[in-house]
Amino acid sequence: MVEMPGCVAFGVRLFSECCALEKVGILTEGACKLAEGAVIGPYAFESCGKLEQISLPGVKALSDTMPMLHPPAGIPQGCFHTSGIRSVMLGGDVVFMGHRAYENCKQLAVVDVSHTNITTLHMHTFSHCLQLERVSLPPCLREIRAEAFVGCKLLGSLALPEHLRYIGHRAFGECSELSCLHYCRLKRVTWRRPYAAYNAFEACYKLATPWWLHYLPPNGTDWMVPPSHHT
Repeated sequence: MVEMPGCVAFGVRLFSECCALEKVGILTEGACKLAEGAVIGPYAFESCGKLEQISLPGVKALSDTMPMLHPPAGIPQGCFHTSGIRSVMLGGDVVFMGHRAYENCKQLAVVDVSHTNITTLHMHTFSHCLQLERVSLPPCLREIRAEAFVGCKLLGSLALPEHLRYIGHRAFGECSELSCLHYCRLKRVTWRRPYAAYNAFEACYKLATPWWLHYLPPNGTDWMVPPSHHT
């Protein structure tokens, strides 16, 4: 347990591999909470296997390559990689999650980022989260990048937001229980179907190809201008 009331800066790999760490931050009545507006560096809680929950009010992300005067609200790369986090509930002004932010979190079961302003899920954001069953994505999400959910074997269904434009290479590869994709259309206006890499759902044996999803061939590099034979 680490108690640092009012601490607002958690550097790169600060608690990395602290295998016994269970609680950190402002501890009141058993709460595990960081200070409002705290800045967290990449891989700060990596491999903290016993850290099952933590409240992140208005957390901001510090870049490991280019520190910014006013860092954006979000989760930096690898922040909770291989940690014991059981659920992810983000909202407010969160605008991004870095790659590998929650990769290999074996106990992570629920992800709800539907109230955030995240537009891109980066590579390996939730890959190999073996217990992940429920995911709620934000309406403004436009891109799911390569292997973002690869190996999430218990993920059975997913609602894709109406602004989603592209699903990358093996984004849902080996999601063997994935059987149903929904496409959320909130407005009855002209809409554009999302495109997916040809192997975006590799080894998803229970999933039937939705009629509204286009697949790009292996050499499709510019998804903004898909090949002419896609209608």
